[in-house]
Amino acid sequence: MQSIITNSAAETEKFAQELAGKLKGNDVLAFFGGLGMGKTTFVRGLARGLGSSDEVSSPTFALVHEYRSTPKLYHFDMYRVASFDDLYSTGFFDYLETGAILAIEWSENIQRALPENTIRVTFERRKAPNHGGRRKPVLILLGMDTSAVAASAALWEDGRIIGESFVNVKLTHSQTILPMTQNLLSACGKDISQVDEFAVSTGPGSFTGLRIGISAIKGMAFGTNKRCVSVSTLEALAYLLIGQECIAVAAMDARCQQVYTATFLVGRESVQRLTGDAALSIEQLWEQLSEISSDLPLILVGDGAQLCYNSWESDKVLLAPEHLRFQRASAVCMAALPRRGLGMDPAQLVPQYLRLPQAQRELLQKQKKI
Repeated sequence: MQSIITNSAAETEKFAQELAGKLKGNDVLAFFGGLGMGKTTFVRGLARGLGSSDEVSSPTFALVHEYRSTPKLYHFDMYRVASFDDLYSTGFFDYLETGAILAIEWSENIQRALPENTIRVTFERRKAPNHGGRRKPVLILLGMDTSAVAASAALWEDGRIIGESFVNVKLTHSQTILPMTQNLLSACGKDISQVDEFAVSTGPGSFTGLRIGISAIKGMAFGTNKRCVSVSTLEALAYLLIGQECIAVAAMDARCQQVYTATFLVGRESVQRLTGDAALSIEQLWEQLSEISSDLPLILVGDGAQLCYNSWESDKVLLAPEHLRFQRASAVCMAALPRRGLGMDPAQLVPQYLRLPQAQRELLQKQKKI
């Protein structure tokens, strides 16, 4: 048995990418370990190592994802498989004869069905070393969110939020966010030069709001020669519910009876993406949620949560309480932490709009009429 230690998501992905070059068709990799241990990150590395540029996400509800690579890579999630009949209905045994590579999350549920030559990979969280009584270097992370009406800034140090400033009023973010950040740093006894990394929600959200937050973070990062972490606004919303053991339905008001939305499996200490960020009508989101079969509660979170909840009037979904419902910089910090080591140059930081700005849509509409 071989033991490999990685210290970040980037290192886990790199190791898997190198391992991919040693695999061949019909190899089966069975993953063991709880939520948030890096299994999907490992599969992403395998996919990249096999030449695939497809988006990699956990197939919790689809059960299996196919990635275009050589040989093909099939990514299974057996979390919901409770019996042999369940397993048989997925077509799992047929996949074993396709000449593809199989990567299986939650293999604990199908151990008796695994082939004899299965490569077993167990994920464990390592205890922090003592360092002979010396403390490890402390990470100071400054997070910011200006994606909607609310604006916030937060400081994360030594594994905890040490300060956060939040306003949910109709002042423009250009008026509030920089004074708010300066006051936060001062109240925490910190200087901008002490910040190690910057994190910001890059969308989806308000076009103007996103640009203000990203520009502010870029300016601070350029000025201090530090790197940035780009965080999906919807993923940050899911982190507000960490510890709840639920399916988080992140929903942001996109106007015209539409929402920006994504779903996440939330555990006691982790968040796992289930669907990609998308712009859907409220009706389309309801149809998507109606197909979910899970014993876990579905909890709506985000500034579009109340809108969806009122439209559906269903006991299938719950509404996050007010203090956990709106975008917050502290959640941006939590979402950024697993990406340590994956920070980008501030010049690469760009908004993720999901749809064209209104002015551009109107221009295209006029051009069609000419």
